[in-house]
Amino acid sequence: MKTPEGMKVVLQVFNNKVKGFLKDKKYSELSAGKYFHPKEEQFQQIGLSALRGFKFTICPLKNNILTLQIDVCSRVFRSKNLLEEMNMMSKDAKDALVGSLVLTRYGRVRTYKIEKVCFDMTPQSTFYHEKRAGQITYAKYYEESYSLKTKAPKQPLLEVIIRTEKRMNKDGVLEKIDVKGFLIPEFVALTGMSD
Repeated sequence: MKTPEGMKVVLQVFNNKVKGFLKDKKYSELSAGKYFHPKEEQFQQIGLSALRGFKFTICPLKNNILTLQIDVCSRVFRSKNLLEEMNMMSKDAKDALVGSLVLTRYGRVRTYKIEKVCFDMTPQSTFYHEKRAGQITYAKYYEESYSLKTKAPKQPLLEVIIRTEKRMNKDGVLEKIDVKGFLIPEFVALTGMSD
């Protein structure tokens, strides 16, 4: 452990142990090192909900000593789904959602940044689904994957970046490519508080 490589291996092993322990306890990693329990705490009088969790940081000190810092953290989000909030907004206000963070409330809880509100797309729009080797509507996908049925088939979709991948371009240079996806506002909530 006296070499930087040895310290790196120890950090990786310890990090994997912490992640495994938290996964067994049903905690989800929403952002780097921040793990949240899926049980929502609701504050109905102010229209907010929160997920409680912990932030873990492993720091090497002098003399090859590792320290584990554990901080309590919360992820605050609106109790209403985004569609309910959008129904009370003007089109300009809906466009202003770009850059906002939303929290998925199905499957593995995750946060995404809204890149664009797509008024030309709805849950009835289709996309190519690799596993099915064919087209499927977003509404059908959410119903089959998460048992969620949309009540508003004409709502716009939210364009988000699902993940970033590294790929070789034609010139053999490794570049980052953003993989985009689309979310249904009815199934997500805005994070943070409004004015």
